[in-house]
Amino acid sequence: MFTRSAKFVVVAILLGVLTTVRSFAPQAPLIASVQHPYVPPTTDDDRSPCPALNALANHGYLPHDGRHITHSQLFHGLIDGFGLSYPLATLLTFGGYTLLRQVPPLSLLDISRVNGVEHNCSLAHNDIPWDHEYPRLHVTADVCLLNKLFADSSDQRTLSIEDVARARVRRESSPEYKNANVTLDALHAEIARGEMALVLGIFGDSNEVSLDFLKRFFLNEQLPDNWHPRATQGLVKTARTARKIRAHMDSLRKQ
Repeated sequence: MFTRSAKFVVVAILLGVLTTVRSFAPQAPLIASVQHPYVPPTTDDDRSPCPALNALANHGYLPHDGRHITHSQLFHGLIDGFGLSYPLATLLTFGGYTLLRQVPPLSLLDISRVNGVEHNCSLAHNDIPWDHEYPRLHVTADVCLLNKLFADSSDQRTLSIEDVARARVRRESSPEYKNANVTLDALHAEIARGEMALVLGIFGDSNEVSLDFLKRFFLNEQLPDNWHPRATQGLVKTARTARKIRAHMDSLRKQ
């Protein structure tokens, strides 16, 4: 049975879906360097452990201060900034609110809540104990972890599906992860694979993505120059790439 608070969240999400879909109007492709220039955050702006959401805020697809983000702003930002399909944008928007156990609006800092959207065994952030609710008041990526990710590139030019799988297996089998008081359950393991599936699909060709772009994306949380989504990134496409990552991970673990 649902608790009263859970029922409230479900009702709010359903109402939000109806409101968002009804109010959405397709927009023409936007050129980031002209209409959405890169503006780094100040110390007064909220940011999250998610470089994609931070990039949307840095380019003005979301409020630059990272606060009071409505479901409509997040939904539209994902579509306009990344070219997500309606179903995928809806899933990420309202699935995110559900995992965070709150109703709109939200702050990017809310994404830091442990075991909501945020998860351990990140390719860019250090692990944290499960009993810390908001551990990442400073959400900058860990350079040492990123250098290990970049080093997983087979050709030092791109990061492929196979490279991502290798990075995830390495991270999930690291002594630091195994010895720490942290967890990565099945749901958040799927989220971790899905994150990189989105990066591969939105900014690459679903099979590989430029390493130069990844460095700017993770370190500066910045979109490419003259950026606009080249194609629609859908739910099926993302799930297919995530399954490929998992299959390669399973194969590597058997070796």
